[in-house]
Amino acid sequence: MCRMNVLMIDTEHRMYWDDVPNTLEALQAAVGGNIEVVPMDTHLCVICNEEDKLLGLPPVAAMPARRDVLCGPLVICRTTPDGEFTDAEEDDLYTVGEYLILVRCTEGDQ
Repeated sequence: MCRMNVLMIDTEHRMYWDDVPNTLEALQAAVGGNIEVVPMDTHLCVICNEEDKLLGLPPVAAMPARRDVLCGPLVICRTTPDGEFTDAEEDDLYTVGEYLILVRCTEGDQ
């Protein structure tokens, strides 16, 4: 089984590197349901729960370029020219900082 090094952002806004199996099941487990792939640039994407807002998952990051807020745990990885998921790289942190803004909501905001 292939594994990949990904950047995780959890619902407590902690960012950390993790080594996960490169399988649909593992990615679904990481985001807590069906996945949605949101491109950041030509090589980097965010994988999130497809029903994040419907399930009431906590907001984690704003994506101003898409005028959207991503909720629930996030997985960030690269994609190959063939569209396959692959390892994120340390330099990708700069791109993540350009595309995502971590957000917190207080109880009255929801």
